[in-house]
Amino acid sequence: MAYFIVTVKENKAGAKRRRKLVVVSRGKPEAMVSIQDMCRGTGFIPDYKTVNEITPHRYFKVVGALLGRTVNQSAA
Repeated sequence: MAYFIVTVKENKAGAKRRRKLVVVSRGKPEAMVSIQDMCRGTGFIPDYKTVNEITPHRYFKVVGALLGRTVNQSAA
């Protein structure tokens, strides 16, 4: 399984935000479909350049930051 990330940039009331979306999938095309489903309704359409493969360590680091606690691979 491969880990993928995309950074979604959004402007709301003058504030610029960046949100990170991470997915686990077999390949990049499958990851693109998952990320497009998550971004539906936001107006952001990720393309092939914005979706990048990352290491398992970085994936769990991003997920841990979103959850507010440490997450390791064995706990997942």
